[in-house]
Amino acid sequence: MMKRAIVLSLLSFLVVLISCANLTAQNGRSAGGGERFADWCRDQANLSSEVQQTVEVLLAEADTQDCDQAEAVLTNWDRLQLFGSVTDLSPLASLTNLTELTLENTAVADLLPLANLTNLTRLQLRNNQITDLSPLADLTQLTWLSLKDNNITDLSPLASLTNLTWFEFGNSEITDL
Repeated sequence: MMKRAIVLSLLSFLVVLISCANLTAQNGRSAGGGERFADWCRDQANLSSEVQQTVEVLLAEADTQDCDQAEAVLTNWDRLQLFGSVTDLSPLASLTNLTELTLENTAVADLLPLANLTNLTRLQLRNNQITDLSPLADLTQLTWLSLKDNNITDLSPLASLTNLTWFEFGNSEITDL
């Protein structure tokens, strides 16, 4: 009887574990994870409307609806400017050749997809919904950073950005420098 209870418990545990692994794999698509832009593009029907919007904006920027062609164009760019209508940056995570990025007048709040863009030297994030700067902590090549008109209260995640020569943070909620 005891053996049977142990076997059933182990089987139940394995079922739960496998179910959790499947959910994690399915949900990972909206969180980024270093996927290629072409993957985001081809799978638009399964993405959130926010991610779909970003993919559409990037396709327009690349001036093509062909996913592979757009990826070839976008991954070779060193500069990108996006204004308005973008809220989810996940499809930008694979654009690692970018050295300059402007995201202005958007509803962007989550900067995590930018964490791997370690070639960035200039980052303009004016008039967004940003509160957490910790995803920028490893962008040590940054020399120019604009965070004006956001909801930022804590600048401490930027302490490692020792190459900054220009920094703008006006109209934010910062209480302590």
